[in-house]
Amino acid sequence: MAHDDGQLVMAALLGFGGGLYSFAKGFREFRKSRLVADTPEIRIRSIPMGFVQIRGEARGEQTLLSPVTRTPCHLFKVDIEQWQTDSDGGGAWKHVASDIQSVNFDLQDASGNVLVDPTNAELDLPKSPVREVRGHGSGGAQASAQGTAATDGELLQYVQQARMRHFGQIVGKGIGLVARAMDPSHQPQQQPSILSLLTNPTGAGAADFKSQMIKMMVAR
Repeated sequence: MAHDDGQLVMAALLGFGGGLYSFAKGFREFRKSRLVADTPEIRIRSIPMGFVQIRGEARGEQTLLSPVTRTPCHLFKVDIEQWQTDSDGGGAWKHVASDIQSVNFDLQDASGNVLVDPTNAELDLPKSPVREVRGHGSGGAQASAQGTAATDGELLQYVQQARMRHFGQIVGKGIGLVARAMDPSHQPQQQPSILSLLTNPTGAGAADFKSQMIKMMVAR
């Protein structure tokens, strides 16, 4: 009985936490959509400082070839999922990586053009058709013509490369965090406050440590 009550409490906590996360995520997306809707669209020639909404045609000498449809573009995002079978014989698609690649381009309208750097931009892209690849496919390593869909073999090769890039990005971020933690320029600012908090929880050092923690939480 106690075991069942514990599982019920755990399920309730997980549901409550999931509900809070969904509400916060939905509220954030609502705020972003309202921000875009409340920002008037203007001509590129009249762009001021700050948030703007402009509309135009993307142009640029450098382009990418989308890995699925093999069409020229300036930015693409591919969400990669893998089918994972469970013990009951069923299964579900699990997200394993998102591959985003882009190049700078000009956004042009009748009044002028502006250079756009899409690196680390928040994207709101329409969903494209889903490609499902089973096995190694019959396309092998043959090259598809530009503007035609990629073969299954090409997609499997691309997925392997995208997953390697994703893994490399995670390792790079981890190395950056470790290097930052070991950087002596950051340690003198944090260690005295932590030691002061441990030795005198009500002293000035503790107040300084709490202030730093609050700033970090606000920034986060």
